[in-house]
Amino acid sequence: MARLLSPSLLASQGWRSLFLLEAGLALLSLAAVGLLRLPPAERALVFWPLDLLTFVLMGGGLALVAAMLGLGRWVGWLQAPWIIVSLIVAIAALLTAGAIETRRTTPLLNLRWLGRGEVARFAVAVFLARIVLAEQDVAMAAVRSLEGTTGELFTLSAVMLTAAAAGVFASALSMNVEKLARPMMLAIGVVAIAAFGESTSANPHDLWRFYVSQAGIAFAGTFFLGPAPLLGITNALQYGSRELFGVVNALGALAGPALLGSYMDGRVAAGAAPLTAQSDTLHLVAALAALTTAYLAVILALRIRRKMAEPRIQRSANTVDQPAAAGARHGASSDGGWQPPRRGRGVTAALAAIAIGGALLVLAAWRLP
Repeated sequence: MARLLSPSLLASQGWRSLFLLEAGLALLSLAAVGLLRLPPAERALVFWPLDLLTFVLMGGGLALVAAMLGLGRWVGWLQAPWIIVSLIVAIAALLTAGAIETRRTTPLLNLRWLGRGEVARFAVAVFLARIVLAEQDVAMAAVRSLEGTTGELFTLSAVMLTAAAAGVFASALSMNVEKLARPMMLAIGVVAIAAFGESTSANPHDLWRFYVSQAGIAFAGTFFLGPAPLLGITNALQYGSRELFGVVNALGALAGPALLGSYMDGRVAAGAAPLTAQSDTLHLVAALAALTTAYLAVILALRIRRKMAEPRIQRSANTVDQPAAAGARHGASSDGGWQPPRRGRGVTAALAAIAIGGALLVLAAWRLP
């Protein structure tokens, strides 16, 4: 969507249009959060004074890691002194936070799930998949190297957006909680085939391949997003690792462009032509995607083996009745007849004004009346 919208925005008022659009969307989101309330959830006292120290150490360490992954390629991994300093500080902060949390009876972040094989395998699978999906940035650079015109880039972006939307609907319609590794294998396998096909494109007449391959990768990316959070999520929630997917997904999304981009820059620095470097990077993506598909196949085999070893009777009457009783105590969070609370006229008017302001900023981005 950014590639579809940015040309007309930049032609309108330059970077100012992008900032106006961003501010308008933020205001619309704020109004939506205030108007469209979710049903109430269970509430409990979970924060303690020591949590502040954990938050500072863990949050600061992850922020430094994110900064290194996002900027390391551009400032030089070994040329910028702050990269090394940030790495040392981040490792020390994360290890300190981990040591504190593993010794607490009521930790802010339950890190004991790191010892659970299925949850750890799930984390590795998501991280690898996010790195592989960074192939799209390399492919767009290859299209530019093949002298793709602005119109061709616009058409390619429209094709990718359509395929991504189709992937969302396909994932929602076909998802099976008991068979989650298979769609992930399919999605990453598609990326492997597409990346290998793109790596053999060497002249402008091969641009049509990118329409097909990028449509497949865009579809695979959104088709993967549905099963990914649910692969092993039951055990993850059971052991208190609900924050796992967000952290791994975010770090993988940053690590993918950083690693692939650095490899491509290294090939160019070694004397390779830009198109050759991009082709080599796509070969690397294809190999990583093939390895990730094989890794997911191993996870699938382990899950099948575990299920075959389980007894025929999975749950007794006690294990069935106990969650029902627990749910009865918290009927407010599971009642299908819940209705959102009515707000006063003042609050409704304020949220409506925020929404109108956001819409006006979005329209102003294109200088519409």
